[in-house]
Formats: sequence, structure tokens, C-alpha cells
Amino acid sequence: MKKISLVALMCSLSACMQHEPLDTPPESVRFSSRIAQQNVREYAIVEIRTLTQSDGKTVEANGVPCTINGIGYSAGTVRPARVSLPTYLGN
Repeated sequence: MKKISLVALMCSLSACMQHEPLDTPPESVRFSSRIAQQNVREYAIVEIRTLTQSDGKTVEANGVPCTINGIGYSAGTVRPARVSLPTYLGN
């Protein structure tokens, strides 16, 4: 849950800056089991970006490898990217 919250926070904070729009289709995750895939409630498409400081300005870094590990899934991508992350059914 912390990882998803961190991704959401990073996406919210990056919304304050101007970025080039990402028009690529979202990348899918790999599920660790059939049960994990069957318990997906819905998918949230999030943008994964890396920001860095250069000459006192915040700029977006391109081509940065990224590994996402969640409960029941993982994904590997190169940032910036759009990723379709699963949310699970609750009890």
C-alpha cells in the first residue's frame, strides 16, 4: 500500500509542473499468480516520471529504468511512461 501511495503522491506533485504529454499506450504489469489477476477490481493508469535538478531548475529525466513491485504484480519500464496498475477487491 505504501508503494501505491508513494506513486500517487509523486504523480500529484508532478501535476504542478508542465510536462510533455505522454501519448504512448499504458504498459501492463506481470501478475505473480492467477489469483492475483482474478482479484483485480479495476486498473488505474498512472504516469511514472523522474524529476531532477539541473542549473537550479527542475527538469524531467528521460530514459531512466524503473521497476515497480506491488502485491501480486510487477512491471519494468523506462521513464517517462504510463503504467496500468491494478487495484484489488477488498473483503
